[in-house]
Amino acid sequence: MGSKNFIKGFASGIIFILICWACFYIGNMFYFKPKAFKKELEVSLKPPPLSKENEKLDIFLNSQIMLKYPQSDTLQFSSRRGEVLFVNLWATWCIPCIAELPSITRLKNKLKENGRVKFYIVSNETQKKLSTFFERNKFDLDKTTQQLPFYTLVSDREVFDELALPTTLILYNGKIVYKHVGAAKWDDDHVVSYINNILSTPKSESNSL
Repeated sequence: MGSKNFIKGFASGIIFILICWACFYIGNMFYFKPKAFKKELEVSLKPPPLSKENEKLDIFLNSQIMLKYPQSDTLQFSSRRGEVLFVNLWATWCIPCIAELPSITRLKNKLKENGRVKFYIVSNETQKKLSTFFERNKFDLDKTTQQLPFYTLVSDREVFDELALPTTLILYNGKIVYKHVGAAKWDDDHVVSYINNILSTPKSESNSL
């Protein structure tokens, strides 16, 4: 008799818990949801956190950068005026980076008559690693792609630590006017027109693709 009462009481308790859970679940769907949505809305209206990636890029653009491979150059990207700089950050282990190199080559060829567009294909890997990469892939990459202005950073290599690769920056008068993360078809006519438009409107420093 006692065991039957225990089982009956236990079953009643389980049923009660299930009913309470169901009421809470239904109430959460129809009553608590607006409150939750309001909370999410309040959060979304707060200023976004400062991006570590953008901080790194600011340091990169304002630092005196040593670039070397195969030619050497010392420059500060933010100090360049009157030129469009196409800066592509990549790595030899990055498949999407390698995949977009031919389109960057074609873009460079389309803009070759414009002496105010400079290309910098920049890695933070060693000169030896770049040399090995090109030697191993000399039959997979056409000659014009191999002749892109590749550089390796000698200083400020930590700029790559917070970046997704490839990251491409288009700069004008030392400022970023366009930033793209991921591979792209850079020889598209839309990109060519965009760069030419920047140069034809020197007062404009903020254009968008």
